Amino acid sequence: MKNILIFVAGAGIGSVVTWKLLERKYKDIADEEIESVKETFKNRIKELKKNNKVETKDNKQNKKIGEKPDIKTVAEELGYSSDDKKIEMTVDYVKKPTESIMIISPEEYGLIEDYELRSMTYYNNDVLTDENDNPILSTEEIGDALRHFGEYEDDAVYVRNDELKTDYEILRSEKDYNI
Repeated sequence: MKNILIFVAGAGIGSVVTWKLLERKYKDIADEEIESVKETFKNRIKELKKNNKVETKDNKQNKKIGEKPDIKTVAEELGYSSDDKKIEMTVDYVKKPTESIMIISPEEYGLIEDYELRSMTYYNNDVLTDENDNPILSTEEIGDALRHFGEYEDDAVYVRNDELKTDYEILRSEKDYNI
């Protein structure tokens, strides 16, 4: 009987020691992987921020991606000059609300420091709510974003509204909204 108790105690102590050693080993491996992922995303964000500016050939001024160039600049880049036939062009440009609204990738969300970040929830019964779960009646500030689930992620859409200087995260809920 004494031999059995010694054997059981030895097996128990051996199991605990093995468990603790393996726990420490795999915790260290997990920590290394987490740090690697953090470093990768940090580098990716730096790269996206760096690539967010484009240099034009002629004036070497930095312009943000998505800005519309001046018509004179485009004409000069295409080889037209003021010495060529002068064509009077009148452009009446009316900015539509949706032109300042664009679907962005999850990586682009929150990259612009001056932009406000807002989160919304889109419920299964077609109700959109704000951060406080209050229903939103108008989708003007996000445009047609609710049609873009699945482009980057199945259950999330990311929207940038340049006019309001806001990035939106819209998360889809499998639940129905209940008042």
